[in-house]
Amino acid sequence: MEHRGLPNPRASVSFQSLRDRLDAFGFRPRRRLGQNFLIDPNLVRAIADSLPLTRDSTVLEIGPGAGALTFELAKRAGVVVACEIDTRLVDFLTEALRDQPEGDRVRLVAADALGDGGLSEPCLTALAAADAFSRGWVCASNLPYSVAGPLLAALATAEVPPTEAVFLAQLEMAQRIVAAPGTREYGTLSVLLSLAWSPTLLRRIPRDVFRPRPRVESALVRLGSPGPLATRPATERRAFAAFLQALFGGRRKVLRNALARTWQTPPDAAFEAAALPVQWLTQRPSELAPEELWRVFNA
Repeated sequence: MEHRGLPNPRASVSFQSLRDRLDAFGFRPRRRLGQNFLIDPNLVRAIADSLPLTRDSTVLEIGPGAGALTFELAKRAGVVVACEIDTRLVDFLTEALRDQPEGDRVRLVAADALGDGGLSEPCLTALAAADAFSRGWVCASNLPYSVAGPLLAALATAEVPPTEAVFLAQLEMAQRIVAAPGTREYGTLSVLLSLAWSPTLLRRIPRDVFRPRPRVESALVRLGSPGPLATRPATERRAFAAFLQALFGGRRKVLRNALARTWQTPPDAAFEAAALPVQWLTQRPSELAPEELWRVFNA
């Protein structure tokens, strides 16, 4: 669902002072890392306000960049685990946090947030140290566009997934997340995230609130209200994600043919045993609702 009634953020602060400070650390943005810094303070506050944060909250921020969102999150939460892959920015943030009243609430992790098949070990270790897995945690991020899909899948299949998340993503990615069955954008992420949470496209974000300006439009997305998939064991969620990838890898095939490649039992027999509507077998995977695909997976 997309809300269009929110004001479109256009105001921006000068990037020159930030660039001067980054220059002192020998920093130049790298396109391959998706380094486009958010410079609209109103939008930064709106992102932080999109999460119900208290002093008991633990937030994972993926890619804090120059720290604009990090500082706003630290004003509201008890612990912010900020995972940054670029060591130049780690040095910059370490220095900048010394000047922030809430800097001691930020735990800076110099590592990639994405590991082998999920969230990285340094990221998970920092969350565990903050007691996040027993108390619950949320995620906020200006997602690097090139790895947004794998990072979101990693959140959905984590041993203990976040209860909520809010993030900036490429508009095309955001539209895939909230896509409805039967549309071109509907796919693995649409199904996975809609069963794990309730995705909402909050607003479109113009290019001019970033520096350097990205080539594409962005969007602010919220994953709220954990769904039925979030309570399932991580092994089951990962198996479902792999099942979806196999199905949508042959999205032009009808379901019967797509399942025949991976199921040992003939699909018609499996459907009869599970009391599933046999007409689903004549449809493409992209025509079935997330709840229907979950039933097929469990057949």
